[in-house]
Amino acid sequence: MIDKYGAVAGIGALDDLKTKRGQKDRIVRTVGFGLQTGHPRYENEKIRYTSTSKIIELNSANTGGYGLHSSNNPSESQGKGGACQGDSGGPIFYPEDSNIVVGVVSWGNNYNCVGADYGYRTDTQIAHDFIFGQ
Repeated sequence: MIDKYGAVAGIGALDDLKTKRGQKDRIVRTVGFGLQTGHPRYENEKIRYTSTSKIIELNSANTGGYGLHSSNNPSESQGKGGACQGDSGGPIFYPEDSNIVVGVVSWGNNYNCVGADYGYRTDTQIAHDFIFGQ
């Protein structure tokens, strides 16, 4: 457990992951308060929930080029899944054991809390302008 507040990643903090596939750890940690599973039945504990997922790509056209696409497939994310409904707005940390916020959970493709996750990257100039009011 981290005992300090999250810090917004510096501009371009994830950029080297675009070109060094397979050579770098690509696991992120997501924090949310939403569902833990949607199939075979909904499960929603009223606790803070963390999970891990693997970064698939960093400039998805699905998010206007500012996205962080990760996998909810347990076989790709150390068996721990990713985000689910209700987790939107939660932080995405990289490296997974740090307090560095590289993204914000946004949406997924599936109601069963599996498949693809998408977040909005916080390590871009446009995100910094918004967050820091510049």
